[in-house]
Amino acid sequence: MRIGILGGTFNPIHYGHLRIAEEVRERFNLTKVLFIPSGIPPFKFSKELIPAHHRAEMVRLAIKSNPFFEISYIEIEREGISYTVDTLEILKHQYSDSTLYFIAGADAVADLPKWNRPHRVLELAEFIVVTRPGAPLSGLKNLLIYGIPEEGLMRFINEEIEEFHHRPFYFEKVSAISISGTLIRSFMKAKKSIKYLLPEEVEYYIIKNRILDYNKPT
Repeated sequence: MRIGILGGTFNPIHYGHLRIAEEVRERFNLTKVLFIPSGIPPFKFSKELIPAHHRAEMVRLAIKSNPFFEISYIEIEREGISYTVDTLEILKHQYSDSTLYFIAGADAVADLPKWNRPHRVLELAEFIVVTRPGAPLSGLKNLLIYGIPEEGLMRFINEEIEEFHHRPFYFEKVSAISISGTLIRSFMKAKKSIKYLLPEEVEYYIIKNRILDYNKPT
């Protein structure tokens, strides 16, 4: 099988996440895409982080109509910081006969050297780096060395990764959908409508459970 992995805080999940997953699934002929909400993210801890059980339930609601999408609770059920390398180790054991494709934005991949055991991460999964039309790739220069001309960056990264890690990076342009969790939370704070930014069932869940009060104990 070809298993796509889309992790993140999903704070909250929105149509941007869903569209990325669907486009990548279709273009790479993935058997399914696992959505993995993080428990304690290593880089994005914030008082604005919606409690994990709410984020997971919103993911479940958002993807339930797509037979190719599936939620995994391994990070929110695991104690400690949600390191990608630990998640991939577990998934590689569960799907030992499958190829794992880790789906990530260019900004996240640019910080790969800061990840926990990045070389092991590259051994465990192929990387699909999603970019939006017109978005600069210059930040990715930090991945290996500095000063690479932008036009040669994608070729260089693919050659280097294949030579030293035996894992290529695939670059995939996706639809430009300017929705973010930050935008949705700012609308929630301002008591503006969040309709059409995320699935209707997720919107209803947010209202019903007063997710606006995410920084209060629940």
